[in-house]
Amino acid sequence: MIVCLCRGLADHAIRATIARGGDTLERLAAICGAGTDCGGCSPTLDALLDEARDASYSGLAPESVLSVRGELCEATSRSSPS
Repeated sequence: MIVCLCRGLADHAIRATIARGGDTLERLAAICGAGTDCGGCSPTLDALLDEARDASYSGLAPESVLSVRGELCEATSRSSPS
């Protein structure tokens, strides 16, 4: 389903952006531009962010790799084995 009509971004693209580190509305806007034009998609973006947070708290979120200040960092919501 198309989430951001202005940018032509579907829910799968938004979810992928969230998994790559777009974990706030501001970061989503910076990475893919969602929510920066008319703002009509903001409620749906909020819902997708909430969905991702709920998944990460339940241990269902996939592991991802993020770039932080030019360095790649592995990020995971799963606990490391002791």
